[in-house]
This record gives sequence, C-alpha cells and structure tokens, in this order.
Amino acid sequence: MTCQNAIKFCRKGQRLTEVERGKIAAWHSEGISNRQIAKWIGVAPQTIHNETKWGELKQVKKIKGNLHYPYGYNAEYAQNRYLLNRKNCCRKEKFQQVLAFLSYFVDCFKTKGLIPQMR
Repeated sequence: MTCQNAIKFCRKGQRLTEVERGKIAAWHSEGISNRQIAKWIGVAPQTIHNETKWGELKQVKKIKGNLHYPYGYNAEYAQNRYLLNRKNCCRKEKFQQVLAFLSYFVDCFKTKGLIPQMR
C-alpha cells in the first residue's frame, strides 16, 4: 500500500480523528510498524504507541473448552473511550452543591424582607 499522499503535518496538541484511528487499526493489523504509521499520519511514534495501548480491547474466546484472552487494537473502542474521557474531563457544576443555600437565601429574602448588603 503506497501512502505517500497520506502524509500530513499535525500541530502539537491536536487530537487524532476517528478516520486516523481507523487507519491506525488497519495498518496495525497489516503488521506495519508504529514508526511507519506515525510517519504516514504525521504524528510522533509515541502517539501511535499510546493509541494502540489505550485502544486495546481484551476479548474472551473459548477454544476447545479453554478460555483465551486475545488483545487487539479496536478503533471504534478507542474513539468511544476518547469521547467518554473528554466528556468527563470538565469541571463539575456547583449548582447542586449550593442549591440548599440558594433556597434558604430566597426564603429569607421573601418572608423576612432581608436585603443583602452591598459594599
């Protein structure tokens, strides 16, 4: 497979796309080295190593009554794991933590006529 037209240059900090993960999976299954894949995609070889490590899917297969646990890179699993981690990486909202205080404040403001002091 000639991939000279697939070479591109990525900026530092740019994430891998779903298409790039699919290319990594296909080339990795063909036995192409991480360095060559990195060169074709335009990222560091360590990026490919980390991606294949984090996107590794452990499967259970029963062969002749014995359980085998083969490992393999799965692009769809890697993309889903990436999206889940991106969703959970944000700061949590504090509204639920201060809801009791806000309801108390509104209650005091309405019933007792208290006004907050402004400086």
